[in-house]
Amino acid sequence: MANIATFFHSFARTAVALLFALYFQFAFHQNALEAGLRILPITIGMLIISPIAGMLTKRIALRVLSSLGILLSIAGLLLLLFVLGGNFPYGATACGMLLIGIGTGLFLTPNTMEIMSSVPENSRGVANGLRSMLYNLGQVLSTALSLTIVSAALPDHMKNVLYSGKNAVISDVDFAFIIHGYRWVIIALIMTSLLALTASWFRPHPKNRAYEGSSVTS
Repeated sequence: MANIATFFHSFARTAVALLFALYFQFAFHQNALEAGLRILPITIGMLIISPIAGMLTKRIALRVLSSLGILLSIAGLLLLLFVLGGNFPYGATACGMLLIGIGTGLFLTPNTMEIMSSVPENSRGVANGLRSMLYNLGQVLSTALSLTIVSAALPDHMKNVLYSGKNAVISDVDFAFIIHGYRWVIIALIMTSLLALTASWFRPHPKNRAYEGSSVTS
């Protein structure tokens, strides 16, 4: 269940960085560097919370921490859904991305810890390989499907506008089409996050058999 949560959460987070990097370029005519700097709150949130999450694992149940992280990511997605395409300052968008980053860091640390501690010591390489594969698979599918959803909402003459960068010339009508597609993607990411939350919260309770097995073997 923790691995399933890893896949769905990876799917829900990756598309945000990609789509908003493109969004800042075609909507605000920023270059790739400027757009990249504007999505840094996701990374900053992860950097801030990850060591704190490690300390909290000693006091709070792992599934509670990981589920709380997913809830924070969902809150960030809801905020982005609300401010997308509106006349809101960048700070509002940054707050949404920061929540997603904090939620991701709060989810990954305890979730990974529980995966690794649930298997015998000699199987942890395999367990980590499976976790990494599902995490990367979520990233790849998130990229492909999110762009497909946005492009599907666009007329034929706008199919490549997402990749035009700061040189894109978009009318108000065309911009509304793109924002409509973006909103559908965020809704899909929220639904995916809810699947991750379900898997995270309803995971079986740990029985510490891995520790017992390793201690007996040693």
